[in-house]
Amino acid sequence: MRTLPDYARLVQEAPEEAGALLSDMLISVTQFFRDPEAFETLALEVIAPLFDDVSEEGIRAWVAGCATGEEAYSIAMLFAEEATRRKVRVPIQIFATDLDDDALAVARRGYYPGTIEVDVSDERLQRFFVQEGEGYRIRKEIRDMVLFAAHSVLRDPPFLRLDLISCRNLLIYVERPLQEKLCSLFYYGLRQQRYLFLGSAETADAEQQLFTPMHREARLYQSRAQAPRTLPIIADGASAGRQELRASDAAPGPAGRDASPVVLHEAALEQAAPPSVLVDDAHRILHLSPGAGRFILHSGGVFSGRLSSVVLPELRLDLGHAIERATVRKLPTLTIGVSARVDGMLRRIALNVSPVPSEEGPATHALVLFLDGGPEQDEGDAGDADEAGVGFGRMRSELRSAKEALAVSRAEHELAMQELRAANEELQSINEEYRSTAEELETSKEELQSMNEELHTVNAELKKKLQSISTAHDDLRNLTAATEIGTLFLDRQLGIRMFTPPIADLFNVTDSDIGRPLTDFTNRLRNRAIDADVRRVLDDLTPLEAEIESVDGRWLMMRVRPYRTVEDRIDGAVVTFIDIGSLRNAQSRELESEAKYRLLFDAIDQGFCVIEMMMDDAGKAVDYRFLAVNRAFAEQTGIADAVGRTMREIAPTHEDQWFENYARVAETQVPEQLEGPAAALGRYFEVHAFPFGEPGERQVGVLFQEITERRRAETERQMLTLELSHRVKNTLAVVQALASQTSRNMTSVEQFRTTFIGRLHALARAHDLLLATQWNSADIKKLVETALDVYATAGADAISIKGQQVDLTPKQGLGLSLILHELSTNAAKYGALSTPEGRLSVRWEVMKTDLMHEIVFVWEERGGPVVSPPASRGFGTRLIERASRFEMGGEAELKFEPEGCTMNLCFSVG
Repeated sequence: MRTLPDYARLVQEAPEEAGALLSDMLISVTQFFRDPEAFETLALEVIAPLFDDVSEEGIRAWVAGCATGEEAYSIAMLFAEEATRRKVRVPIQIFATDLDDDALAVARRGYYPGTIEVDVSDERLQRFFVQEGEGYRIRKEIRDMVLFAAHSVLRDPPFLRLDLISCRNLLIYVERPLQEKLCSLFYYGLRQQRYLFLGSAETADAEQQLFTPMHREARLYQSRAQAPRTLPIIADGASAGRQELRASDAAPGPAGRDASPVVLHEAALEQAAPPSVLVDDAHRILHLSPGAGRFILHSGGVFSGRLSSVVLPELRLDLGHAIERATVRKLPTLTIGVSARVDGMLRRIALNVSPVPSEEGPATHALVLFLDGGPEQDEGDAGDADEAGVGFGRMRSELRSAKEALAVSRAEHELAMQELRAANEELQSINEEYRSTAEELETSKEELQSMNEELHTVNAELKKKLQSISTAHDDLRNLTAATEIGTLFLDRQLGIRMFTPPIADLFNVTDSDIGRPLTDFTNRLRNRAIDADVRRVLDDLTPLEAEIESVDGRWLMMRVRPYRTVEDRIDGAVVTFIDIGSLRNAQSRELESEAKYRLLFDAIDQGFCVIEMMMDDAGKAVDYRFLAVNRAFAEQTGIADAVGRTMREIAPTHEDQWFENYARVAETQVPEQLEGPAAALGRYFEVHAFPFGEPGERQVGVLFQEITERRRAETERQMLTLELSHRVKNTLAVVQALASQTSRNMTSVEQFRTTFIGRLHALARAHDLLLATQWNSADIKKLVETALDVYATAGADAISIKGQQVDLTPKQGLGLSLILHELSTNAAKYGALSTPEGRLSVRWEVMKTDLMHEIVFVWEERGGPVVSPPASRGFGTRLIERASRFEMGGEAELKFEPEGCTMNLCFSVG
């Protein structure tokens, strides 16, 4: 595989081939971006927080090495989904860059083959793609978010003020130093505490001062807030390689015999010349000589690369002025020796700062030389008069140096003031010329603007009139077409002005007949003189309406009205014909339906009435009035002439619960099935109440049936059921006694007898519980308590029963009773209930759904004898499985663990 060093070499030798090489590398990289887990993590931990803190510019992202655009569009889809979820509109701009113009052209088209169905979900396909032919095209709303451009991360400056940079699987193709510089470049383009998204084989851990990891598996990093923000200089790979090669070739060997004079000269300068530092116009250190480190002393706090901030404190002020003078004014500066403490010793240091010329433009660099003037003795060490004299002389020298520096500063200040004064005068002169030119242009502009406003006003008036006329014409044409009403416009002499298309079905007229009298044409109306009707309306100005029939059997509503102008002047008549055949048919069907309804209303055997609720000031139902009743109403209730009367008038002692029930139906608009006595009428009714009419009318329809005799029959049936139950249990007791006496002396039969009797008892208990609910349901908790009641003597806490009340079907109740009997007898013989230390836990959980209740029933034994799985499935195990599947409608799982037996039963209850 070719790498970026190959690319660096080709940049110099064959630029076109170098661009194709890097593009091929980036296209191969994008084949690995389909990482759903990483992109889901990106959506949760990066894109969602970005919407919480959106700047005024919106959200800005950069996808470096986008190739044919799949990765850029995927990130745009994630932004669109988050914006839709939050129901907000945020400006989103994604810069997608690459070197290959052909790949960028494919990305801009946004058209991909049908094979993307494997990688893209159906939901996103429908939302973000439009199928065209055998492929899919990205929708315009996503393509508008992404701006594709040709760009090189190695040569071109980065995008700025970014919230997210995605550079997946590009850093693995460059060497480590270049990776670090690219990370610095990405940090420079990001806002503080924004995000970097790398590929699965890449990392930014080497630049921990710039980025902190957020999610290592997804390769998500966040930029630090306090890191220095400088734009790194990324040298061309080929030139850097050649520089390293020349440096290695030119380095002197160990013997130094074969070294060239140039190399010897450079080595001698390095040893004899003073320490030096190369800085730029921002005071940033670009290069240090080996001995310059003696004069560097960084203070505490955030790291800084500015030489004027990290040099010895005594030198910082003079050095800052000297660098400014060298880089801005291109003047060298030599400072008089300053006392500074170097390596713990007080020394005299002088600074020589010179501008570095550049062929490409003005000087933007400076060379700083540190001149060491030798040690200087502290004043505290002076022991005699000679040493004091030396100190006095040094002070005089320093004062002289300060005066010279002050004089130089004054001269520079005066020179700068003169230059500024001259520049200011030139600017004032130019400003005066510009002002006079601007005034002339302003005068011309005002004249043109005045003329333009006049033309604009006239044009706007004409355009408005034309638009109103066009709108009125369109409205009239669409109105006549939409209503499908035949309309005939006539003048005062009954001449035809205009007509709509349906008129051609009634009168033998065409567009060429405009202006001819209506009397010249025949019509298809039966026994109707239209001209006489129009003249009568024009005479008395009274509109006319009449139902007429056409010769083909259609019924029409004819309306004749005067034609009024804008000035309210009568200038003819307007005749309209509306087809009312469907209306007449509907009225006929309504009459027939009403007759059938009334016949059915009076023919049913059940009583039916419509009532209107009567409320007091507090909103409580106090009475209701009968609005309509059928024939069976009087037979069921014994009340005659109920329409128009209230229930309190008919039966003052009528139960209040009926008023409350009917009021609830009228309020909630939900039908209810009711049943109860009407003591005032001496009868028992089954009632179906439902809302009737509009909700605000508080009307209720009541369909009822007297069930006094049925209630009496149900009471008698219940007594017979109890008697039958008693007889069945007596019969079972007789069968039990006979079975016991017959097989008393037989070992195998004894075992059968015990098992058989226990199961009969279980069925009997379940039968009792079902009988209590009239064989409608069985309470699961009562079934469990009844089955384990006989083992309650084992201890107060030996058996634990937990679960909410659930009603099972009769079939499920019998099946669960058999299962509980098998498990409890096994626990009493061999399991947790066979020892005092044993514990039995029976619990169930109910998970409600829309239609069903899912129940998980758990039988768990602990603390009993050690349990070993049976060698074969016995009859009890098969009985549990069969009862679970066929009676319970679920599945049971038995586990024979050393700690005890466990059964998990899952089933549903409707």
